[in-house]
Amino acid sequence: MINIAYSQLEKGEHIITVDGHAQYAPPGQDIVCAGVSALAYAAAAALEQRAVHFIFQDDESGLTLHARASEENADFVDGVFSTASAGFDMIAEQYPDYVTF
Repeated sequence: MINIAYSQLEKGEHIITVDGHAQYAPPGQDIVCAGVSALAYAAAAALEQRAVHFIFQDDESGLTLHARASEENADFVDGVFSTASAGFDMIAEQYPDYVTF
């Protein structure tokens, strides 16, 4: 099971953590894992393009995305995390046996 946790610490500061494996399909064919990963990587790419300060860690223990925006980028960062959160929520609703959010 993939476990996703999301916290907004304050305006412009958010953390998403992802751990576990969906085991929906064999490695390399797992659409649930791919969907969750794609959302996290897309959020990180959006932050990077806008030069927002963030930490992205992806290793055997899981994935963490933590962003802390300046005042001028706070609304943008809030939007990025809101969009990612909506996507995670949809995946968890579609695949409740494989993802918790």
